[in-house]
Amino acid sequence: VEVSSGGLRQPVAEIYPAEAFLDKFFEEGVAITLASDGHEASEAGFGHSEVVAVARRAGYSTRLSFDQRTRTEVPL
Repeated sequence: VEVSSGGLRQPVAEIYPAEAFLDKFFEEGVAITLASDGHEASEAGFGHSEVVAVARRAGYSTRLSFDQRTRTEVPL
């Protein structure tokens, strides 16, 4: 599941998915990736610390990274 800060730039001002869903995904063993949903270079990494904090609150200590379609688990 992609955890995105894109919603922080919207009127709802929240991270997607909502924390309640992220908690359940963690309980079920679903891995996560992180994203800022940026459409311009200046938006890259937007809200990264907030996304990491939400993921940690849900119980995550790692995220997935992809390189040439190969996934690697890396620390948050």
